[in-house]
Amino acid sequence: MPRLVHEEPMQPGQHQHRQQSSALLQLPLDTILDIAEHLSNTDRVILSQTCQGLRAARVTRCGTSDELDEHERFDFATSLARMRIEHYVSYSKTSNKTSIKILPVDYSDVPLCSMPRIRCCQELIAPLVRHNGDPLYLLHYHHCQIALKMARLRASGLYISPVALMHLLRLLRGYTKSFRNSCGVRVHVRIQPYIIEDRFLLHVRWRIRQFKSSGGDARHSHVNICRHHEVPAIGYLWGLLREILRKPAGFEFHRACAWCKTDYLVRSDREHWLIDSWQDLGPEGEGSIKIWNASTTWNASTTEGITVHHQPGSARRLGESFLRSRLQSRP
Repeated sequence: MPRLVHEEPMQPGQHQHRQQSSALLQLPLDTILDIAEHLSNTDRVILSQTCQGLRAARVTRCGTSDELDEHERFDFATSLARMRIEHYVSYSKTSNKTSIKILPVDYSDVPLCSMPRIRCCQELIAPLVRHNGDPLYLLHYHHCQIALKMARLRASGLYISPVALMHLLRLLRGYTKSFRNSCGVRVHVRIQPYIIEDRFLLHVRWRIRQFKSSGGDARHSHVNICRHHEVPAIGYLWGLLREILRKPAGFEFHRACAWCKTDYLVRSDREHWLIDSWQDLGPEGEGSIKIWNASTTWNASTTEGITVHHQPGSARRLGESFLRSRLQSRP
């Protein structure tokens, strides 16, 4: 016969005792990541499936090695911070060490050179626009990732604090600058980041007043289409500017970088050269793009052997289509 158990009804003010969650779940996310780095691949999978906040974390290579490579470590860290709007993944690489950490978002850190401090550990990504040797605009990888995550969580209906929302708007704020270079040539540059179809696109437009002089004067135009195409270093772009003067009005040259996901066009009117570039900086958490960006340098010749999966013109078409649709939706 089953034993009968008498339970007293709960009195007002009493609360049912709940089982305490694991102490592991109370640790900061960066500490959990540090612990995971010392586990085997099997234990990493168990950890990602057990912890409520880590179920999205996956290890792509199980049973083949006790160590995760850079791509897997970066993807693992990104999955840990995916739903944490106040954290981001920090990536830095030196000659003998790679550091991947989850850090709190610094709401004073925005991609403008006017800020007194920029995280030196973060990889700088193009374009880096300069005037008289000083940077006009600095964009780092974590700026893109924070903006992409905040935009995704906001679109999903998650509550975004006013401070975080203001930070998102500042990350996507455009920048405009007009100046005369040392040769007296007027240069106007406009930089505008966008999030289009869950990708971070950077649109940069240069308007350079035409001048008839030697090609060496182009060294002072300070045009960085991407880290591989710059007027002071690449004479090819200067040749396009001179050649387009012989074309009919409205003629355009469409080009794409062979080493990164950047499209650009060159055209002219009666008084100016116009250069438009669209740089696709990737989706949220795409570790392969991050690792590739960290391995490239300003010298295009050092990138031999690197394959970039980019259909020429795709970034430009995506950006231009977005701008047209936004213009048509205006009353």
